[in-house]
This record gives sequence, structure tokens and C-alpha cells, in this order.
Amino acid sequence: MKIIRWILLTVFVLILLIVLAGFILPKFIDFNAYKPKIEQAVTEATGRPFSMGDDIELSVFPWLGVRLSDLKMGNPEGFKSAEFISIKHFEARIKLLPLFKKQIEIGKFVVDSPKIYLETAKSGKNNWENLGSTPSTDNKTDSTQEQSKTADKKTADDSNFAISSFKVATFAITNGFVQLTDKKSGEVKTLTDFTLSISNIGQEKPFELDLKGRFNNMPLALSGTVGPTGKFSGTEDMDLDIHLQGLDMLDCHLKGHVTDPSGAASFRGSIDLKSFSPRELMAALGKEFPVLTADQDTFKNLSFASQIVSTPTTVSLSEAKLKLDDSTLALHAQVKDFDHPVITAEITLDQMDVDSYLPPAQTKESQQDNAPAEPAKKTNDPDGNSELQKITLDIQLDAGPLKIANLKLNKTHLTLTGKNGVFRITPLHISLYEGDIDMKALADLRQPTVKNNIELEIQNIQAGPLLRDSANFTKLEGLLRGQIKIAAQGGNADAVLKTAAGQGNLLFTDGAIVGVDLTNIVQDTLGKLNGTQQQAKRKPRTDFSELIVPFSLGQGIATLQNASLVSPLLRLLAEGKANLLDQTLDMRVTPKFVGTFKGQGDKKQRSGAIVPLKITGSFSNPKIRPDMEGAVRDVLSNPDQIKNLLEGKGEKGSGGQDFKNLFKRPRKRDNHPTRKE
Repeated sequence: MKIIRWILLTVFVLILLIVLAGFILPKFIDFNAYKPKIEQAVTEATGRPFSMGDDIELSVFPWLGVRLSDLKMGNPEGFKSAEFISIKHFEARIKLLPLFKKQIEIGKFVVDSPKIYLETAKSGKNNWENLGSTPSTDNKTDSTQEQSKTADKKTADDSNFAISSFKVATFAITNGFVQLTDKKSGEVKTLTDFTLSISNIGQEKPFELDLKGRFNNMPLALSGTVGPTGKFSGTEDMDLDIHLQGLDMLDCHLKGHVTDPSGAASFRGSIDLKSFSPRELMAALGKEFPVLTADQDTFKNLSFASQIVSTPTTVSLSEAKLKLDDSTLALHAQVKDFDHPVITAEITLDQMDVDSYLPPAQTKESQQDNAPAEPAKKTNDPDGNSELQKITLDIQLDAGPLKIANLKLNKTHLTLTGKNGVFRITPLHISLYEGDIDMKALADLRQPTVKNNIELEIQNIQAGPLLRDSANFTKLEGLLRGQIKIAAQGGNADAVLKTAAGQGNLLFTDGAIVGVDLTNIVQDTLGKLNGTQQQAKRKPRTDFSELIVPFSLGQGIATLQNASLVSPLLRLLAEGKANLLDQTLDMRVTPKFVGTFKGQGDKKQRSGAIVPLKITGSFSNPKIRPDMEGAVRDVLSNPDQIKNLLEGKGEKGSGGQDFKNLFKRPRKRDNHPTRKE
């Protein structure tokens, strides 16, 4: 019993001595005497000049505490601001006795009026770089080895000092100020009236987070709860419930569960970004909107909500919904293996005017003004597409009404797959203009020059509205069917058009060539031959029952051979070229009558070949005229036809009689109508 009493008495005396020391020592020790050594130690440790005020207070019991004032750390040479950071007051208190039980109980950790000046010089160097490094490099190898040994020993010591509990009553930053200056761009950003309060930090329940401030004089706030954190080993799971509000327009809520925060952290939860205007946000930040669009009323309304699962190797979105202006996109997506991404997605888009989000169309003048002074240098980098070769894709898209390149699509289904640099569209199905288009495409990116293959099948599309909307071409109407196969090289539309090679066949039925009356042109030509005057139509057009256009494609030029048009009075055979690069025509059309012009000033029954037509000009403004030179050349190449023409022979309507009439002297009209010349 005496031994126990002596032990208890000894412990009591030790505690009494510690308490007395905690109260007495701070009264008799002048800590300001150690200030120069403290300033020198911090300067050497950070490589920056450091100073502190004379107001230094220390306490030992029951709280091990420190209170400092006017802390200042300078900038390295080459920066405008003299100070990197300054703090008006700093105070921290931790209970002493619980430390012996491996328990940390912080009563207060307060930073008052911190000012931080972050600066980027014109050279690109930042004033926060190399903080803590010293210029000395002597005995670097020995120092590195010594640091390694020290680190190993520290790890062992840390494992023997596992924290059993951790509590913080008050953690606060008040009246903060942060300024970010970029000398390269001339931009200055500020965070003022910054306050951060974290309360009830512990292991058993969530702690509360509250951050407020003004970013470039616009309010910013973040609040929520985090935890509980468990034993603060960094491996315990924790919950997050964070609410971010800012700039009088942003409102975002993040909620979920974090697993192994300090290791292979993963998150499972949800995000809800309320509707805001991206255009107004950029204007509030003093920035130009980064996307140039044809319609300035776009990007006025954006919201996003989704369930999220994130691991070190995978990110998944489910039940995601993105709203942009009048469009809504539903999404299920996953990305795995970020070094060699495997991307899968199912996308549903209700409707969108895509053209309104694209850059405005450039005029020829603006294109010339924006043309580069020198052509871009060609590269022959064999790994130019190496990053795309790493991607594996499997994307399904279903869309409602779309407007793309002024085309109005009713319904779209797309399947896009890709692996090892080969990407396939199998298929793309589009319903438009009362018909359908099915496309299969392949892009091979395994070589520096992209290789493309495209197959199109067109079914029962109204060609008039299609051509009018896509190319502002109003000269052709009818029901369109066809097949096209093209192989090309290049990674953009211009390159594909220049290198495209292939063939196709287009069939137009029950249509018309608008703005041109081929029957009237031929009739007028024949009228000039036989001396009769024809009457022009008010609305010229050439109706046809069938227009067949087989073509081949090479180097941006479509070549037509044996194209034919069938109408009630005419059969037309066409051949020539259409330059797709400059959109010009060079074609020859040979008409052949199969009927009569009754009711049109001509009562003859005509058949056989007649004067051919030459079609030149542009796609939007074709020019059609009789090819008299070609007609003479055709006649001269056929001696029998020359003889028939000179003798006025041949089939009725073939031109023989009309040609003979050119050399027949007209009758002289006088008072003797019965008299012959």
C-alpha cells in the first residue's frame, strides 16, 4: 500500500510541477529574444525573407499555445510585389495532457487578415515556385542519402505514434485577401473578404464547412459537411455534402461517399448543377465568350444532373441529363483506362438546331482577310494519330429533329465504334425529306494520312427541298433514289473532296428541271431554222418522268456518262463534268424528239436527233444555250447526213427540210398572189 501511495504522490507532484511551469515560465521567459533566430530559421527553410512582429505570446498549460502578429514573407527577386504573404494575427492552441494519450485536441487555429500575392512574370515564372528550396547544392549526394535515412526513420516513428483521436473546436481564416497577377496577359484577379470556418472537426460526426468571399467583386460561397473522418488515417470512408454558390448565378450541389481518400480514392454520388447562362457567366468574369456562334441567343441556359461513380481507373455517368437552351440530352456513359481510354455511351437527344451553335458562315471577303499569310507546313509525323489510336469507342446516338448544314433531319440513329485507330459508322440512318439515307463509313487512322470509305443508299427523298436547303439549288425537283461509294484521304472536308474517288448512280423520277424549258429552247432553235416565231413560256420548266445520272468521281470532279432524261416529248442524253471544288459545270446535252409540239405553235410530227445544248456556269446559276458549233461538227463528221441536209431529205423533224428552207428564196408579196417568182 505504501508503494502505491508513493507512486500516486509522485504523479501528483509531477502534474503540479507541469501546471506551475505552464503558468510561471511564460511570465519570466522573454520569447522576443529568440525572434531573430526564428526569422533566420524560416528564411533558410523557405529561401524567402521572413519577419514577425514583437507581439509573441506562448502558453504551456492547460493549453500549449502560441500567438503571433505581423508575419511577413517576401518574394524572390524579379517580382513586383515586395510581399508574398502577410498575416496580421495568428493563434493556435492545443491541449497538452491529451498528447500523452496520443490524442490531439485543438481548441483554436485562427489566421486573421492574411494577404497573399500570387504573380506570374512575363517569363512565365511564378512566385510560388520552389517555395522551401534553398540555393545550396553542396554535398548533394550525401544530403540525399541522409534525407532518405531520415525519412525511413520518420516512417518508423510515425507508425509508433498512431493518433487515437483528433478534435478541432475552431479552425478559421478571417478577412482574407488573395490577388493573382499575370504579367503575360495583364490580367488581375482578386478574392476579397475571404472567410473560411470549419467547426466540429472530429472522428465521430461530420464537420461543418463554410466559405465565403468575393471573386472579382462577385459573391462566392461554399458550404456543407464532410465526414465523419474516422481515425484520420486517410483510409476511412467519408461522406460529402457540398453546396457551391457563386457569382450570383452558379448553384451546384455535390453529394456522395468517398472511399479510401488518401489511397485509391473513389467516389459514388450525384451532382446537380442548376440552370445558368454561360454567356452571362463569362461576361461577369470579364471574358469574351470562347465559342463563336452564328446565333448569339445560344448558350443562354445550361443545366446538368447525373449520378457519378469515379475510381482511379473509371468514370461512369448514369441517369445524366444535360439541358442546353431548348435541347435536352440524356446520357449513360463510361470511360475506363485513361491511358488507353475505352469509351462507351448511349445518348438520346430530343432536338437541336446544330447550325446555331456553329461559327457564322464566312463571306469570300472575310475568308480572304482571315487567310494565313503563309500556308501551313505539312507534317509527316507517323505518330500524328497515335493518341486516337489508343481510343476504343462504342457509342449509340438517337436523335429527334435536327438542323445541320441547313438540312432538316427528322430522325437519326448512329452507331460509332472504333479500336486500334480504325473507326466505323455502322450504320447511320437518317429520315429526312419524306425519305431515308443509310450510310456506312470507315476512317483508318493507322497511317499519317487518314483513309476514308463511305457508302450511301438513298431512298425516296424529295430532291427539291433537299437541294434547296443544303445548296440553295432550286433548279431540280423529283423523287430521289441512289447509291454512292467513295474512297478518299484526308482528315477534313476539303481534303476528302479533293481526293475522293468512286462512283454512283442517282435516279430522279416524276420531277422537273426548273427555270429551263428545254422543249421551248429546241423549238425556238427550229423556229429560227424554218422562219417561224415561237412563244416563250411564263414559267419555264422541263418536266420529266425519269432522270438517270450515273457518275464517277475523281480529284473533286464528277464525270457524267450516258446520263439520260425521259420526258413526254424529249429524250436527253448528257455527258460532261461537274467540278465539285469550284462548283462549275461543263456539260453537253443531246435532245431527241419523240412526240409533237401541238398547242405550242408547231403542228409537225417530229422525231430524231436535233440541235444539242451546252450547259456551263455555276451550280447556282447554270447557263444553257444551243451548241451550234457542236451540231455542225456532228453533221460534218457524217457525210450521209450532209447530203440529206443539202437535199432537204431525212426524217420529218430531223432538220433536213428546215436546213433546205434556209436556201429557199422567199416569195415576193405583191398584188399578184398567184404569180410565181
